[in-house]
Amino acid sequence: MFHNTRSSRFTYRRETLPSTAGHIIALAGELGIHIAAPSYSRDDPALGGALRFERIRTASGEREIRVSYVAQSLTQLRELAPLSLSSPPFQEQLLTFKEE
Repeated sequence: MFHNTRSSRFTYRRETLPSTAGHIIALAGELGIHIAAPSYSRDDPALGGALRFERIRTASGEREIRVSYVAQSLTQLRELAPLSLSSPPFQEQLLTFKEE
């Protein structure tokens, strides 16, 4: 899924890569990061979890790449709760790279 967005603070392109747990752990290991969503064990990807990559240009013109982990909580999964702005999934920013 690709999303291009502009705001007064920055312009960015976001790509979310939903995948199997094995792929998420392999990519996280390659990047040297650990995922830890609430109510899950460390490095235990949630069902339907995803790594999100955002390429951002800040208002000052700097470019960054941000890597985040996004996943529903166990409670949201058990209750089949629809995700919304008032009930969002867990999101954690894991890495930020500055582009030169």
